[in-house]
Amino acid sequence: MKRDSQDFLVEMGRRILAKRNELGLSQETLAELAGISPKTVSSAELGQKALRPENIIAVSRALDMDIEYLLTGHYSKNSIFADSKFEKLGFMIIGLFDINPDLMGRSQRGIPIMMLEELEEFVISHKIDIAALTMPKGSADTIANQLVKLGIHAIWNFAHVDLNLMDKNVVVENVHLSDSLMQLSYNMMRNEAD
Repeated sequence: MKRDSQDFLVEMGRRILAKRNELGLSQETLAELAGISPKTVSSAELGQKALRPENIIAVSRALDMDIEYLLTGHYSKNSIFADSKFEKLGFMIIGLFDINPDLMGRSQRGIPIMMLEELEEFVISHKIDIAALTMPKGSADTIANQLVKLGIHAIWNFAHVDLNLMDKNVVVENVHLSDSLMQLSYNMMRNEAD
C-alpha cells in the first residue's frame, strides 16, 4: 500500500475513533449500528484496512457524521455552515432546524438538528440575532415572520423569494443564486468582448 493511501486510512480511522468516543459507543455498538463486524470497525479505526464504499456510508450514518468529513477531514463545501470563517468573524452557528423527522437527533459539525416545532423555545432561550433561511420559497414568509415575532433582528435569506415581513425594521439580505449566476454570465461575456 502506498504511503499516501496508508496516511488516508489512518486519518480516517482517527476520525471514526474520535466520533465513536464522543458518542460513547463501543466498537461492538458501532458495528451493530452500521451493520458491519466489530473486526471491521477495529481495522478501520487502526487504519489497517480500507472500508468498502457501502460500509463508509453505513459508518457515517451510524456516527451521524458528514461523509465528506469522514473521508477528508473537511466539511462539505455546499453547506452554508461548513465554512469555519463564520466563527473566525464572530458568527456562531448554534442551531439547525428541519421538518424531516429522519434528521431528528442527527447533527452537523456537532450542531444538533432539531425539529421546527422546537424553534420558538430555542430562539427565546438562546437570544438569537440572525437567522439563515434555506428552505422552499412557499414556507419562507411564514417561518421568517415567526422568527420576527421571536425577536430576530436580521435574516439571511436563501429561499428563492423576497420576504414580506410584518416588521420592516428587520434587516434582510436576500441571496438569489440565479441572480448571481446571471451576473457571473454577464461578467464572463463582457470579459470575452474586451
